[in-house]
Amino acid sequence: YNLTKTTSTANTLSLDDLDTFTINNALILTGASVQRLTLTSDDGVNTVDFDLVAGGTQSLDYLTVTRIDSATGLNMIPTNTVGGDCVGTVNWTCGGGGTYIWDGSTSSAWSTASNWDLGRVPDSTSTVNIPNVAPSPVLGASVTVSNLTIQAGGTLDLSTYDLTVSTTFSVASTGTLKLHGDNASVSAPTLNANSTVEYSATSGTRAIKDW
Repeated sequence: YNLTKTTSTANTLSLDDLDTFTINNALILTGASVQRLTLTSDDGVNTVDFDLVAGGTQSLDYLTVTRIDSATGLNMIPTNTVGGDCVGTVNWTCGGGGTYIWDGSTSSAWSTASNWDLGRVPDSTSTVNIPNVAPSPVLGASVTVSNLTIQAGGTLDLSTYDLTVSTTFSVASTGTLKLHGDNASVSAPTLNANSTVEYSATSGTRAIKDW
């Protein structure tokens, strides 16, 4: 099942704490700046079970979340929702962050939510792990993340786009980072023994990164 609630005015989605809510496909909950959507248990004390199962996708924005327990589902990560907007929650990361693992379930597109274990595309505060999974990710636009690890046997193809890693960037032994030489800005990674940086281009002169 899908669950969608989008509002441009302040609104509340109240859930019966005696029920269990399970979303298998797309979860879309969207409020607006200063007109937030509130997701809450109808009980003043008890939480409500509210879970997005593995394989589902999430798009959560401008929320206030109260007494929502998502312990048995995916980690919920709303944007434009700081820590103080989430009270009495379980398995919610409010204020950004979260750890993402590439699984390539749908395609090689980095920007497709269903290719990530959390059903959400990493943002600039995210920690990202690229394991040995086919298909491997390919950028379709420039990307910024907080931490990035290309694990053993894993591959990340930047195509012609830029990559900014603000904290820690490493390529493990037998991991591969692919560039096309037209990338204007790529954060310098820690290259472990037997890791690979691969360049590919069909013509012209390309600058090799001095790492």
